[in-house]
Amino acid sequence: MHVMTRRLTRTLSSLSIILGLVFVPIGGFGVLATTGDGILSQTTLFLDDETAEKGYTVSTFDDEFQVGVLPGSLNGASRVKLSLFSEDDYPSPDGWTRVTPVAESLLANADEFPETQPYLALRYEADVPSNNIQAAYYNRQDAEWKFLPSDTVPAERLVRARVPFRVTTLAGFAAEEGAFTAGPVKTTDVPAPGAPAHAVIVLDVASGAVLHEFNVHEALPLASLTKLVSARVAMDVGVDLDATTTYTSSDDALGASVNFAPGDIVVNRDYLHASLVRSGNNAAKVVARSTGLSSGDFARRMTHQARDLGLSTPSFVDPTGLESDNVSSAYDFALLARNAFRNPDIASAATKKSYAFSVQNTGRQVSFNNTNFWIGDNAFYVTGSKTGYLPETWGGIGFNLVVQARSSRDSHDDVLVLVLGAPNRTSSIHHVNELLDWTFENHVWE
Repeated sequence: MHVMTRRLTRTLSSLSIILGLVFVPIGGFGVLATTGDGILSQTTLFLDDETAEKGYTVSTFDDEFQVGVLPGSLNGASRVKLSLFSEDDYPSPDGWTRVTPVAESLLANADEFPETQPYLALRYEADVPSNNIQAAYYNRQDAEWKFLPSDTVPAERLVRARVPFRVTTLAGFAAEEGAFTAGPVKTTDVPAPGAPAHAVIVLDVASGAVLHEFNVHEALPLASLTKLVSARVAMDVGVDLDATTTYTSSDDALGASVNFAPGDIVVNRDYLHASLVRSGNNAAKVVARSTGLSSGDFARRMTHQARDLGLSTPSFVDPTGLESDNVSSAYDFALLARNAFRNPDIASAATKKSYAFSVQNTGRQVSFNNTNFWIGDNAFYVTGSKTGYLPETWGGIGFNLVVQARSSRDSHDDVLVLVLGAPNRTSSIHHVNELLDWTFENHVWE
């Protein structure tokens, strides 16, 4: 059906341009429909249950815009509409030049964020270097473009990205000089060391290039890695770290906790450190509560933050990680962690070997060490770290660890290493250390 549709589309494309009409294939048959204001072309296709289940590629005229509906993207029969716009009502981000049309896709699917997200691809202009092109979606709430994890297919001049939204306005942008950082170059054929874990990824922080990966697209329980996202959401909401919050019995939590008592008055900055250094579940609850949001609204804000970054697998139901429904793929969480470590308060807390503070109203001293005992005993300059653990009886997969580090304090070769589901804490730390060694020994940053 796709071949027939494409042939009919190309046959009628010239007529459509002349008449101001557009060919609309529906269920394998073509009709002509007028386009709206500012729309160059519009393609609508109805996918029946069988086609939606098997997967399908929908294209506009001349294949300028393509949507690959992968098996599992839709939960049944669906209408797909693709549009290309002639008017540019969306100014390019600073430092970037738009090199594709502005396009919009609509997948009339019941699930807002399908488990398997479709691929959207746009053809970019000729003679534009492919290594500095990225896709972005237009966030109408913030009225700005937000970049997506994307790649290019130079042979076809396509920039593509997986997109979790039912309705997406998309474009491809080329970085102007100084706005784009190329990834490192691998200098040897030495393979990355294996790790007995459910998923592993090594990501270059500046460029987003994946240097090593294993099972990076399966959604897995995050355990206390969740606290990085809850901390970032709290920072974005605008929690005052110098203000105090009174601890209540409702903040008590199972698992790892810090020795707080009801009535303790503690500075919010100390709660943040208790959450990220000691991985206190009760501290994470207080950090979320101090924003003024309800627990449900806060969890939804966490999920929406992932969506704003163009990520579809992360989903959150609480700020601690105690719930096994806090999940993400390794690839998506690496980008969430990178976003969290960009906040200086989070990065500062997430790199401390230990921490101590005083309860404001009693003067009681509280101190604890980092749950990542490797953080103060390694050969690298660590710029972020967080552990996570949820036992299988609670729906977990074992021990998780994310570390962001560079080879030395003055270097600019930051990488992020994530291990999900190692058999024990020591194993997770050992393999992060091995992967950092392998990365810096076998890559150069130009």
